[in-house]
Amino acid sequence: MAMPTFSDAFKASMSNSRKISASFENYTINSAHILAAALELEGNAVSQNILSSAPNKDSFLQAIHESANINGKNPDERKHPVGIPAGSIALTNEAEKIIEYAMSLGKKSPDGKVEVRHLISAMLNDKKCVANSLLTDNLNVEKINSELSSWADS
Repeated sequence: MAMPTFSDAFKASMSNSRKISASFENYTINSAHILAAALELEGNAVSQNILSSAPNKDSFLQAIHESANINGKNPDERKHPVGIPAGSIALTNEAEKIIEYAMSLGKKSPDGKVEVRHLISAMLNDKKCVANSLLTDNLNVEKINSELSSWADS
């Protein structure tokens, strides 16, 4: 099976989610960290379209960062996961699930590339993840879902 290819924006989102998690002194990366990182990408069409559809962009971003901070403070997540090298930050189960689903969506796309829009689609698909509630509480999800496939990483 061929390894998927990842857009530069996807790679930046994942790298930045680690930085966001570390800034909150967390040992794990959850979906709120990934969402915050994805939406902070400068010049990315997906991020810009999602942020422009939020009725109040600043309160939306604040809610995401508050959630990333609160959810990362779970006492069970504060223990450094076994088998993860010191200085590394592990993914929570929900983050792994989102990334795996985003990868499956990317593999099905015409160019086979995993993009930020696939991360957002995966978050919208997983009704139990933290990012899903942040998105559904602050955006018109039906509109986002209908337009998401036309938004490519830029």
